Amino acid sequence: MTLTRKLLLALAALLLVLVAALAWLVATFDANRYKGVAVDWMLAHHQRTLAIGDVQLRVFPRLQVELRDVSLSEVMPPPQQPQQPQQPPQRFATLASARLAVQWLPLLRQQLVVDEVQAQGLSMRYARDAQGRSNLDDLLRPAAPPQPAEPPGGRALRFDIGAIRLEQVSVDLDDRQARLRGQARLERLTTGRLAPGQPTPVNLVAQAQFSEPAVQAQVEAAMRLRLDFGDAAQPTLQVLAEAPVITFSLRAGALQLQDSRLGLQRFDFQPASQRLTLDQLAVQLQGALHSPGQAPQPLKLALNWPNLAVQGQQLQGSPLNGSFSLQGPAALEGTLSSGAPSGSFEALQVPALQLALGAATQGAGASRVRGTVRADLTARLPASEFTLAHLAIDATVQNPALQPLKVSARGQVSAAPTRVQWQLGGQMNAQAFDTDGQLAVGGPRPRLQAQARFGELDLDALLPPRPAGSASSSAGAGGPAAATADTPIDLSGLRALDAQVKLQAGTLRYRPYVLKDLSATAELDNGRLQIAPLRLRTWDGTLDARVTTHAGAAPAQQRVTVQAAAQDILIQALLQDVAQKDLLEGRGRLTLDLATGGASVDAFKRALDGSAALQLRDGAIKGINLAQRLREVKAALSRKQDAVEAAQRSEKTDFSELSASFQIHDGVAENRDLSLKSPFLRLGGEGRIDLPGSRLDYTARTTLASTSKGQGGAELDALKGLTVPVRLTGPFDAPAWHIRWSEVAVGAAGNLVKDQLQQKLEAKAADKLGLRASDAASTPLKAQVREAAKDRAREAVKERLKGLLGH
Repeated sequence: MTLTRKLLLALAALLLVLVAALAWLVATFDANRYKGVAVDWMLAHHQRTLAIGDVQLRVFPRLQVELRDVSLSEVMPPPQQPQQPQQPPQRFATLASARLAVQWLPLLRQQLVVDEVQAQGLSMRYARDAQGRSNLDDLLRPAAPPQPAEPPGGRALRFDIGAIRLEQVSVDLDDRQARLRGQARLERLTTGRLAPGQPTPVNLVAQAQFSEPAVQAQVEAAMRLRLDFGDAAQPTLQVLAEAPVITFSLRAGALQLQDSRLGLQRFDFQPASQRLTLDQLAVQLQGALHSPGQAPQPLKLALNWPNLAVQGQQLQGSPLNGSFSLQGPAALEGTLSSGAPSGSFEALQVPALQLALGAATQGAGASRVRGTVRADLTARLPASEFTLAHLAIDATVQNPALQPLKVSARGQVSAAPTRVQWQLGGQMNAQAFDTDGQLAVGGPRPRLQAQARFGELDLDALLPPRPAGSASSSAGAGGPAAATADTPIDLSGLRALDAQVKLQAGTLRYRPYVLKDLSATAELDNGRLQIAPLRLRTWDGTLDARVTTHAGAAPAQQRVTVQAAAQDILIQALLQDVAQKDLLEGRGRLTLDLATGGASVDAFKRALDGSAALQLRDGAIKGINLAQRLREVKAALSRKQDAVEAAQRSEKTDFSELSASFQIHDGVAENRDLSLKSPFLRLGGEGRIDLPGSRLDYTARTTLASTSKGQGGAELDALKGLTVPVRLTGPFDAPAWHIRWSEVAVGAAGNLVKDQLQQKLEAKAADKLGLRASDAASTPLKAQVREAAKDRAREAVKERLKGLLGH
């Protein structure tokens, strides 16, 4: 027997022994006995509970592992008390079945050849809080620092997968940081052979349903895909998609897309080498916009980008173009175009990006909008940052119900994942403005910081024209407006964001208001709005105010407080603008310290509490002329009855000074210190003003000044020093003046008798002195004679009056 033959027989015997040993190992090996090792390792290193149902291992003709009924828990929480049993942890992932088969001989040659990868019924839960902590952190963090491994022989491990088949894979998402909540489900994913540099067919069907944001989507894709993982020393990922066709459906709120397509002749993406190639990108969206009570509005969008090639710091491409349209009662159409892009992989620049937009509505109040938006776009893709430089907005709005509006603005806008910043300046209907600010969206609520400055802001030139008389049509408690339903007030929108806004305007017009030198700062924090300081010039004076508003947990808990001081204002202009009332004239000071709340306008009136004070000079009370009424004293005294007269807008009572303070509770203002002074009379009073009922009940006590010469005439001498009660009652629009002549008739008659007796006695005293009554005032007498005559006349009058009046 030759040596070669002996060696062959020995090798055959060894191979036979190996096959027999392998057969014995397969026959006797029970992989389920080793499940405990994996369970203990997972609990020791990650504090998670691993459960494995059935494990099957085959080693011939290939190495194959099958798993069934696998589950993994979340990190186990510690018990609250040492004596308490530990609560079972929440389930993190489950797997119905999975299979992995690897060929033996390629593995010995440092090649990983996988015949097939299958998984079915895989579900997992991903959660991340607002601070970025997720339930995957412990699994992604290695238990020990990885050691660099050099493949045997210095050769890289090669991958070759025969096929991948995944079915019913779902992920529940609860990402508080990204504000994403819902479920993504992969119904089916199948591939052909995945080998380096070899194209393979890929087919997938997936769907997603999210509650935050409210989105439903379904995707079907078919393409040829090529992957290259590179070598172990410098791993790279190359994705090359050839002629992919992706069909998808989407429903997000009122928007619904169906049978939309994404076409791409070539897509090559290599992040490691900063390479990106797009050929013949074509996006076609079609669907409808759904509105309650209306027919669906067809929607179409098309976008074409013939070529884009990026290699590191070099970028070449062709201009992009597109169009969109929305049909229906609110029609919309437009086009999109740009210049040839430039820049680099990290900063893509698209010059001369232009959007031409047109919109129109149908019906009697049809409106039309035409405009263009032009800008140079810079996109920093790694950081997801976008900038619109040299932004130019020009638009016109035409509507029969609106004032014609023309807007022209220039500036810059930049956006990042957590913020948007802008700086704009321009004109609205030839009214200059500029604004800058930013909107941050990374916190629990969006936060707005903005400033706006206007030279002159005429809101009447921007807002719809109001019908004639609309400002006063609702005034008056007794008119038709009193029967209208109560207007609700909802301040819940104040909790939508936090903000700091500053506004300045040289002149702000909103009929009937004209505000000048307006300066206001508004702070909004978790539903609490404070406007302070608020300074402006109006009603020919100045106003300094502080306004605080609380949204409250419910509409009934809404609160508003106002603190204001108005200096040197015209009260007539204020009342006409605010309340459409013409009750007072004069200039002076008004202070307010008020608080109210509720869910409606009526509730605000009924809950009004606080105080107010008014000081006026050189004015008049409108609706009654007390001087004229007092001049009619003879007729009133002859009747000896009260007079009730409606207020006449053409009549007024002049005064030199007026002051009053009010205490307000449950919408009713009470006053007890009214003080009015004029050369002719003095007036005090007290009463109530019912704001919810729009009525007043006030009693003014009028006293004629000690001298009335040149103002009231001799016919008013009977009222000198007497108090005339005047009661004002009724609704705000038509109050009645109730003059109580019956209370003053007796006193007035006594004054008349006194005056007549005094005149007669003085005349008799003059006769005794040898003077005629007609000459007493004109004849030049010696000083001592005149004084003696007066003294004797006074004594005589006093004696007669005592006898007449019984004193």
